[in-house]
Amino acid sequence: MKIFNDIGMYQVCLKDPNKSYIVGASEEANERFREQLKSLKYQPGMKLEECFGSETISVLNDPRQKEWTSKIERITSENYNDIMKIKGMPGSCFGSVYGYQQQNQIHNIMEEYYQGDYTREEIKQKVKNICMDMRVYLIQERHTDGYNARDNQQILQDIYEVVQKANVRKAVGFSLKKGKELAEQFEHADLNDWMYYDANDYNKSEDMKECIRQAISEMANEWNVTSLDFEQIEKNSKQVLDGGFDYHSVWQWQAWQRGITRMTDFNTAPPKDFSFFYKERKQMSSEQGYVEVGYGNQKWCSDVPFHSFDESNGTIEVFCLDGFAKKYLIGCDQTDCSYFLKKFEFFQKTYIRDDRKWWEML
Repeated sequence: MKIFNDIGMYQVCLKDPNKSYIVGASEEANERFREQLKSLKYQPGMKLEECFGSETISVLNDPRQKEWTSKIERITSENYNDIMKIKGMPGSCFGSVYGYQQQNQIHNIMEEYYQGDYTREEIKQKVKNICMDMRVYLIQERHTDGYNARDNQQILQDIYEVVQKANVRKAVGFSLKKGKELAEQFEHADLNDWMYYDANDYNKSEDMKECIRQAISEMANEWNVTSLDFEQIEKNSKQVLDGGFDYHSVWQWQAWQRGITRMTDFNTAPPKDFSFFYKERKQMSSEQGYVEVGYGNQKWCSDVPFHSFDESNGTIEVFCLDGFAKKYLIGCDQTDCSYFLKKFEFFQKTYIRDDRKWWEML
């Protein structure tokens, strides 16, 4: 079998490495491949054994044949197509060493995106590169031939899950990083008795989700894969231990780990430039917390009286952030962000005198 332009094959020009490439790979991967070839000390008439080192042979997947065309020596690796059968797709495209490396790369890309190092379009291209290079890897490992629609669909689905999950995790992580800076103004910031929400990070994660979906959809169209149902992919995913594929559910998971606050509605989008910071303990006081609400260029802040409760029945007087705002954050409830405050609740501790027990709203 002599197929010289099949996906995953190496087209190697020893005389001019810049003409070499891996069929179907991203330009980013091909640039790395060409850089590896430039290190070869090739001269006309030289035997392959003199040219290829053991490391290079591994990189090139042990080329088996030599073909001469147009005065160019081209070494074509067919990945043993003639003797190796297709093994079938793995349970996950990320279940190998290569897959683990790709996951790390994806998380690094998202980290740099939220730091402002990449534009939306740059991320879109990187997602497409990951798709192309993952397919090449799976072909070279003989999991697929690269043309099976179901296999290609799995590749795109698996990549969407990992990339979108990394997106929302990094968005929430970036919010928590800003929250920690606020918490460090108080003592015991390392106790994680605080939580911070930022609408700008939410909006950025939603914009990135749309970018990721566009990239995956374009690859699906290029590979002749039926349009993917992203909602179903998220619904059927197993990557939900720390929330789903949206900012709010991942934020909620982080909040629940701290046991101090929660959201009651994940579906409502926040107003632009809204932020919310809550810390359970203030400096030099175990009976007062602190709340700070930001909206545009306005900011409201107040202490949280933990022991504020109705003397007649011992119930907590303030629980919902909206109710708290009306009483303690004067003017905040008159803004456009007042409706969104109703989505937050923070837990207070209070002593029930008639029962002689400490109760905690969890």
